[in-house]
Amino acid sequence: MRESYYNYYVPQGNIVLLYNSLSKGYLALKKTVFDSVFIEEKMDIDKLKNNYLYVYDSLLENGFLIEDSVNEQLLVENVFYNNRFSTSVYELIINTTLDCNLKCWYCYEGHITSSKMKNDIVVRILKNIENKYKTEPFKVFYLKFFGGEPILQPKVIFKIIEEVGKLAQEYGFNLQIHFTTNGTIIPERLLKMSNSCKMSFQITIDGNKEQHNTVRIKKIESTHIGTYDRILRNIKRIISYPNCRVTVRVNFSEKTFDKLKDLIVDLDTFDRKKINISLHKVWQVHSNLINQEKLLDFICYANSKSFVVNYIGLVNNAGVTCYADKYNQAVINYDGTVYKCTARDFNKTNQEGVLDENGKIIWNTEKVMNRMSVKISKQCKCCKLLPACPGVCTQKRMEDKNNFICALDKRFSVEDYIIQNFNNQMILAKLAKVS
Repeated sequence: MRESYYNYYVPQGNIVLLYNSLSKGYLALKKTVFDSVFIEEKMDIDKLKNNYLYVYDSLLENGFLIEDSVNEQLLVENVFYNNRFSTSVYELIINTTLDCNLKCWYCYEGHITSSKMKNDIVVRILKNIENKYKTEPFKVFYLKFFGGEPILQPKVIFKIIEEVGKLAQEYGFNLQIHFTTNGTIIPERLLKMSNSCKMSFQITIDGNKEQHNTVRIKKIESTHIGTYDRILRNIKRIISYPNCRVTVRVNFSEKTFDKLKDLIVDLDTFDRKKINISLHKVWQVHSNLINQEKLLDFICYANSKSFVVNYIGLVNNAGVTCYADKYNQAVINYDGTVYKCTARDFNKTNQEGVLDENGKIIWNTEKVMNRMSVKISKQCKCCKLLPACPGVCTQKRMEDKNNFICALDKRFSVEDYIIQNFNNQMILAKLAKVS
């Protein structure tokens, strides 16, 4: 028996917080006990077993102790690649349009006015899903809508969901639906569709009310009324449905955290079990401009109000793989062109395939193989956080092959990541207990 390679020990006053990035296990150990069984930073397993059997059993049960024969690094790689090439889950991201009703200054997309998915492309998508199931049956189908603002084309969305719902009933696969939306247009008919499947939304808020309304501006605005209040009303409507939940994505700049606690006040009556907050730096803003102390202060404040906040978090399921790196995934644009990644312009240069009239994706084999063949880097393989790492962006690695890119923000310590993740898990456990 030996210590897991993926163990971390974080002193916190009179206790030591133990974390294992492979098992995702947490344990709190008295510092006196920890000090008595650790000699020169190495665990004395025999002493632990003889003097603290209950601790030994807990460490063994939660993956902190493993058999000598276990090759953990190989296990992690196998899980990673199995997830990448798994056929048990099929995921389609659909751009119903590249048009948008807002004009946010930081948006990386080139919006195409009046772009709309036509019925023949919808038919091709439905053929693709059915044919995929017949040739490679999947257990779960993730249907995701992106854009532009996807809900600008509600009829397209309604038809796809209704028809895919019929396929799910006929073939017995689990249907889960997700929207990346600005949250200004949420039809009641759409929410009622969640009665037969799980439905999630990622909706962006750009600071407190005052700041948000200077960023999330309508393209055509007849009045000076901003979008903040409308979006919050829509979020509340969404989470009133049993099968719906929302991630509030806060795109932040150097000024966002000055008054961001106002957002938590405005969300105070919202069901914590149905909503979480995800922080993302606006890509045009340099990291050095962000006040780290204010950022951490906001996270602590939101946590104190029982909100889960994802920023310097770790993943809590094994072998997380970026959606774009998965074999069983595609992004279908409104015009039938096909991509893998949504974080780049939908243009000819980035195109990776096309959806033919029979619903078959004709891939650019060279481009797809280039992406799928990207391996775990040597630097990542030796990292003790690898099993819980949110993942290095493959798109960036392909674009910058000469430099190593780490997924973790170097301004924060490993301990910061572990403690923040622990706080989120504690909040989730408390919310689950309440329910």
